Amino acid sequence: MSVDAYCETTAREDVELDALYRDLLIGVTHFFRDPEAFDVLRQRVIPELLDATPQGQELRVWVAGCATGEEAYSIAMTIAECASSAIDPSWVRILASDIDERALEIARAGRYPSGIAADVGAAR
Repeated sequence: MSVDAYCETTAREDVELDALYRDLLIGVTHFFRDPEAFDVLRQRVIPELLDATPQGQELRVWVAGCATGEEAYSIAMTIAECASSAIDPSWVRILASDIDERALEIARAGRYPSGIAADVGAAR
C-alpha cells in the first residue's frame, strides 16, 4: 500500500488510525528503568532541588510521557529517599502526563503486579 493510500485509509477508518496511534507510542517502561539516570538524580539533581526550594514552597516535578506511571512513582520514591525526615512531604508535587489515556488510567490507579519487586527492591 502506498503512503497516500494509507493516509486515505487512516482518514476513513478509525480502527486503522487507532492502530497507527498505538504503534507510535513507546510502551516500554518499568520502575527505575535507567539506573544510571536515577543515580544522577539521587546524588546530584534532587539534593540540589531540595536545597534550592525555600521552606514552605512547593517543589514541583513534571514527568512528561509518564506512560503507566512507573517512572513518576520511581521519582517520587527517590525524592522521598533524598528528603530529610524533617521535610514535610505535602510540599512535593509530582505532575505526570501522557497522551495515552489507557496508560494514564493504570498510572492513576497506582496498582502494579507483584513482579515489580525485582525493579523496586525489598526496601521500597
